[in-house]
Amino acid sequence: MFKDTEDFVRGVNRAAICSYLTGVQLYSFVLMDNHVHFVCCGTQPACKDFVNKYKNLSGKYISTKYGTKGYLKGLDSKIIPILSQESLMEAICYIDRNPIAAGFGALPTEYLWGSSRYLFREDGQPFPGNGNIRVSSATVQPHLHREELSGKVEPLPTRCNGHKVVEMQPHLQHVGRHLQYRKLGDLTVRERWQCLGSRAELPSDWVIDENGMILPWNFLQLHEVEELFKTPNRYLYYLSKKLEGKVDELLSSGHSTFIPDKFLRPIVTRIAFEMYGTGDLDSLGINARLAIARKLRYEYAATVKQISRMLYLNVEVLKGYV
Repeated sequence: MFKDTEDFVRGVNRAAICSYLTGVQLYSFVLMDNHVHFVCCGTQPACKDFVNKYKNLSGKYISTKYGTKGYLKGLDSKIIPILSQESLMEAICYIDRNPIAAGFGALPTEYLWGSSRYLFREDGQPFPGNGNIRVSSATVQPHLHREELSGKVEPLPTRCNGHKVVEMQPHLQHVGRHLQYRKLGDLTVRERWQCLGSRAELPSDWVIDENGMILPWNFLQLHEVEELFKTPNRYLYYLSKKLEGKVDELLSSGHSTFIPDKFLRPIVTRIAFEMYGTGDLDSLGINARLAIARKLRYEYAATVKQISRMLYLNVEVLKGYV
């Protein structure tokens, strides 16, 4: 999915675009070369919309750049509801641990294409390996469009994931150096298209770096995540737990029952009311209940047996329908 720096930058930007368009809040993300993970806060349909939009935009980008059509058409994706605070912390740290699990010889906080590096940082503290990025908009603000400054930022070649990356040295302390921060609202239509590959009307005060990447603190729910873990020590504790086996079991379990019956029942009632104007399942015919069954199967990953219990339908009938 990602072969070079431009691909990763565009991948981060697509996450920002899809989050804004769907209203889904992002708590955590990581982009690896062959897969992605997101922790999203939103309704199940909204999260599914987020995933579909991300896949569609990624497919269009790959098709345009590499001439490979339909590359992500059959890409598998799963949405797993997180039903407890403990599970939420584990999911975030599972995602943040991905670079370690993939064999990168650095801490997750050093990985350029994930959210871990943005947590628990002091305002104005530079990021190792990408010195121009700051976590605080208040820190970046004075350096936007400082046209009176002159000189260039000298790139130093480095490598990330086997690919050449342009690494910028921090120059806040050097008078005469021009930082390449810009607000989206200050870009021309052409520049916005080059950075985003989309005409989505994103907030004009969002800031991009010299590579055209939307800085993730614009769209990540960093405060909520820090409040969840309370302290850096607690975050590091969860980060140190080996969670790959536990979460991978969920990821590989196909259409397992992720939502317990007690949480699914009110969802069934709501769907019935939205589709047929009543939450009384006894008043609905077989065709109406089968239509609800398909929605439960493909939008909520409910099993056939669970749907049978919820809608009072024969299991064998359901197997031939969903």
